[in-house]
Amino acid sequence: VGANSVVRFTMIAGNGWPKDDPKAAERTELAGWPSAVRLDRPIWCAWSFYFEPGAWTTSDWCILQQLYQVGGAPVVHVLKPDGTLYWGGVDAANPKASPYRHKQKVTSGAWFNFVEVYKFDPVGGAGYWRSWVNGEQVLNFEGAFGSKGASHAYAKFGVYRYVYRPWNGVDIATLKTPADETISVRYANIRFGHEDLSHLVRAPEAIPPMQPA
Repeated sequence: VGANSVVRFTMIAGNGWPKDDPKAAERTELAGWPSAVRLDRPIWCAWSFYFEPGAWTTSDWCILQQLYQVGGAPVVHVLKPDGTLYWGGVDAANPKASPYRHKQKVTSGAWFNFVEVYKFDPVGGAGYWRSWVNGEQVLNFEGAFGSKGASHAYAKFGVYRYVYRPWNGVDIATLKTPADETISVRYANIRFGHEDLSHLVRAPEAIPPMQPA
């Protein structure tokens, strides 16, 4: 998957990888581990995202993109049932934490163009994470960023979700209610690596037509 291409993911209840616990999470994802890159240089990633009209996610968390650190914690984009997309970073001071750095609403039936650049530096404090959506900068985090001991990073696209809906903390009958709806998302013009992609902030690549299966 790259420029001038579109890929569609359909999440069906029960779908997952062999290593997944079916009582915890399920997924339909594209993992770019063969294209893992080094962490000592800025990493760029650009893509366009589209949530198809129809059923909306009811899962407590639904991860739609990751920058996965080999030997460390991922950088994630998490969609909640209320339509809020969260940017989850890495807290270098607390390896188990992934605080939200930004949030904004997204909708179905519309394309969103993302460009991001990451510089991992969990020790020196010179790390950063910058993100643009539809030409507007929405995140400019600077500071200690990344996981100590991580060696490389690769991008993941698709749907990775918790199998249950959020619990209101009150009604025990709603505890562990399955999030079993079928949802579909599309990604276009995925680019990833050390090449500077800043030109795509103001001039995103055109969305090509999706070819029939």
